[in-house]
Amino acid sequence: MKTNVNHLQVNPAAENFIDKLARFILWSGVLIGIAMFIGGISITIGNGEKIGLTLLLLGLFFIITSIIYWSLLRVIINISRNLFNIHSILKEKTIHNI
Repeated sequence: MKTNVNHLQVNPAAENFIDKLARFILWSGVLIGIAMFIGGISITIGNGEKIGLTLLLLGLFFIITSIIYWSLLRVIINISRNLFNIHSILKEKTIHNI
């Protein structure tokens, strides 16, 4: 859906796509991380092997990196929206000054 602000065509599809991508990365990373973490705990408790510790660390890694990627994509979306708002305000001021 395109909106018209000061004769400027805005297509929020890119921001919506990045928002959905960020949510997908967050949820999939957290779910995979939790599954690996639980698997690591069960292996560590059962046998005490190194693979259990590796799964624990990988689970934490997936959770932390998915949160970091999600937050970075949210920052990119906010920067994009703020730049559009700044551009529309400046365009409005230049139209009134002419």
